[in-house]
Amino acid sequence: MKQLKMIVGAKPSDEWRTPFELFDAVEASFGPRWVDMAATAENSLCQAFVGPGSGLGENALVEDWDYLGKTLGPLWCNPPYSQPLL
Repeated sequence: MKQLKMIVGAKPSDEWRTPFELFDAVEASFGPRWVDMAATAENSLCQAFVGPGSGLGENALVEDWDYLGKTLGPLWCNPPYSQPLL
């Protein structure tokens, strides 16, 4: 699958976002995702997200996913990652 490097601000970032085609296919199969559980404001594919500055928590590993899912709706998680993956 082709990956596109994103630009954050004025300089390139080493974070990669889920390709829109994959995210759209998941939504077509399972319905809309409303909370991105591992994102930043610049790379979230959902309006609500868990990550720095989100107001929902900084780290999805310590947040209550059950509570967030029941409160806010379906969750999405494809954590940002850097290249190369080792």
